[in-house]
Amino acid sequence: MAKIKIEEIAMRTGGVAAGAVAATVVDKFTGGLNPKVSALGKIVVGAVLPVFMPKNKFVASAGDGFSAVGAADLFKSFTGGAVSGANDYVAASLIDEDYAVSGDEDYNVSGADDEFTA
Repeated sequence: MAKIKIEEIAMRTGGVAAGAVAATVVDKFTGGLNPKVSALGKIVVGAVLPVFMPKNKFVASAGDGFSAVGAADLFKSFTGGAVSGANDYVAASLIDEDYAVSGDEDYNVSGADDEFTA
């Protein structure tokens, strides 16, 4: 069994968290910038950051966090936040006690006609 390296895990997790926080703080300084440009900039900074300190795993992890926030921001800028309420719908559908699968009362199996369904 492989030995769990707590220090390595903590360093990686701390780096990703620090990069994510730093990418979020950057928004305060780029207020007038197009959100797509800002998000792309975060992705690029996250990808290039480890090049400046290649042996530092914390910096590489921080770059990962920076890029992750940039990717999420870019996705949000294209979708307009349309996906943000998805968790509320999923949670509400899990509480539905009348049906085993939410929505199964309205739809037949793909391609099935009414004569095949009970």
